[in-house]
Amino acid sequence: MIGAKMKYVTFDGHNGEQIIIFPKIIQHSVMAEDVARSSFGGMRPISAGFVVGGQCVGESESLRMKSRLDVDTALIERLLDIEECRNKPIDDIPILSVKNMKISKNKAKALRKKGISTR
Repeated sequence: MIGAKMKYVTFDGHNGEQIIIFPKIIQHSVMAEDVARSSFGGMRPISAGFVVGGQCVGESESLRMKSRLDVDTALIERLLDIEECRNKPIDDIPILSVKNMKISKNKAKALRKKGISTR
């Protein structure tokens, strides 16, 4: 799909529906097969398409499945906690902290070069 940078496949599994987003260079059917194999058949694809502007659209020719549009887009929002963050002031959104994490000296040095405090 023109303008799409990412693809997705939605799976139905033991924990309900899960969406996986991946680069467009990977074929939908290859991703679906790999996930099904690694989950020992516990996850089966139910929809697929492209992510354009944060919206799920289109269809997968290799899987012969269409996007469920708003339903799949809602799964992305849930995955990324977009809805939760949308209504909060910026100061209330948690930020990843590397403090108190066990990291190597080299990694800490690289993070400090980027301006991230590790102490």
